[in-house]
Amino acid sequence: MCFMELGNEQATQMVFDYTHPPLPAKPSSYYHYEKTLLGRAYWHLVPIGMV
Repeated sequence: MCFMELGNEQATQMVFDYTHPPLPAKPSSYYHYEKTLLGRAYWHLVPIGMV
């Protein structure tokens, strides 16, 4: 899973694996804010083993 920024505070979520191609969800501002929050929280949670 990964996020893809589309501009104008819009993003989509790409969900895929090795046997299925990526299927993007409908672009929305929710995914943009989710990506922003994940980007800010990542370096505070992942290196210390919280996630």
